[in-house]
Amino acid sequence: MSLYLFYEPSQFTDIGQAERAKFSSLIQAFVYLFNAHKTILLVTIQTLKFESCFFTMLRFQHLSNEFIICIWDQLSSADVIYSFSDLNTRINSLLLEFHGVYKQLNISYCSLSACRFLCRQVPSTIEWRLGLTTLKLGNLYRCYQMDMFAVEVRKFRSCDNIQSIFPQLTSFFVFQSASISEDSRDTLLFAVAGGSSMRDLTWNACSTQIHHSKAFFDWLFRCSFNLISYKLQIEPYEKGFELKYEHTMINAYVPHPSLIYLTINILNLNTLYVLLHYLPQLEHLGNELTFHSLKLFSI
Repeated sequence: MSLYLFYEPSQFTDIGQAERAKFSSLIQAFVYLFNAHKTILLVTIQTLKFESCFFTMLRFQHLSNEFIICIWDQLSSADVIYSFSDLNTRINSLLLEFHGVYKQLNISYCSLSACRFLCRQVPSTIEWRLGLTTLKLGNLYRCYQMDMFAVEVRKFRSCDNIQSIFPQLTSFFVFQSASISEDSRDTLLFAVAGGSSMRDLTWNACSTQIHHSKAFFDWLFRCSFNLISYKLQIEPYEKGFELKYEHTMINAYVPHPSLIYLTINILNLNTLYVLLHYLPQLEHLGNELTFHSLKLFSI
C-alpha cells in the first residue's frame, strides 16, 4: 500500500510559513484518509499558485464531494476550517452544507498561525456563531489563546452585554496557564459563555487568577441559570477561591436553580457554607475539595 503525492517543487519553495503550514495540513488530511481506508491513493497536484495566502489545486477540483467529506470526517473542525476555507467557491459552499464542522471546535493544540486564523474566523462567521456547541481553549503551552480569542469576540459584542454571541454553546473548556486581563476574562465569561444554552463550564485557572474570584461567582449566580456542571480549579496546594456572604448580598444573589455538579478549589470553610446555601440542587461536590492542607471529600 502506497500513498503518492506529486507537486511542482519550484512552486513550493518561495511560499510563506502560513501557506506552507496550510499546505502541510492538507497533505496530512490525505494521509489520514489513506491510513483509515488502507487503500492506494494517488493524488497529482501539477500546478500550485499562491497568491496572498490563497492557493488552488487543479487536480483537487476533480475529487467528488463525497470523497472530500470523507477526508473531513478524519479531521477535527479546526483542521478542516484552517486547511480548506477560502480554497474556492465550491469548497466554501460544501463547508456550509457540512454542518457538523461548525458544531465543535478545539483549538487547544493549534499552531499559532492556525489559532490566529480561527480566532478571527469563529466570531465573525455566522455559521460558527449560530452553530457552535462545544469550544475548547488553551493548554499548558498555549497561554495566548484566551486573550487572542477574547480580542476578536469584543469586536462583535461588548462584554458588558450578557447575551452570548454563541447562543447554542453548551460546553466551554478553558485551560489557563497564565494570567489574563479582566477584559478578556469578562469577555469569555459573559460574551462567550453567557448564553442560556450553557450546561457545562470547566475553567482551569492559574494561581495568579485567584483575585478574580468574584467574577467567576458573579457569572455563576447571575448568568448561568441552566448550568448543570461547573468546574473551577487551580493547581493543587495553591490558595483557592473565596466567596463571602457580604458579596452575595450586595450583588443580590439568588439560589441557583439547576447546578448539580460542582468541582472547585476553595480558600476556607466559610466559602463552602455560602456555596451550599446558594446551591439547593447540588448533588455532587467533585471528587475532593481542597483548601490549604485540608481535603473534604464528596457529599
